Amino acid sequence: MAKVQMTEEEFINNWELTRKNGFLRFIAIQGGLSWGLFSGIIYMALILIFGLFMDIPSSDLIFSNKVFQMLLFIIFGVLLGVFMWFRNEKKYLKRKPYNKKR
Repeated sequence: MAKVQMTEEEFINNWELTRKNGFLRFIAIQGGLSWGLFSGIIYMALILIFGLFMDIPSSDLIFSNKVFQMLLFIIFGVLLGVFMWFRNEKKYLKRKPYNKKR
């Protein structure tokens, strides 16, 4: 049976390694490349497949420029990466707050 959720300790260890790699790298890899580029390619493939079976003129498509479409996917992927970074950072700090000297 597949493991659905990682334990708290696994999350903390994984996030500590991710934090060391940095904010920009996380956003570029997790958001822009993993989600944005992959989703854009899937979208382009589906449009191509549906275009073969349906007679849709390219002028009827809202965004007919493929480069513009890929840029939109990558931009939304980066935004998703930023959201995921701050969500995970909040979760990490809640479980393992910084040691404050008083």
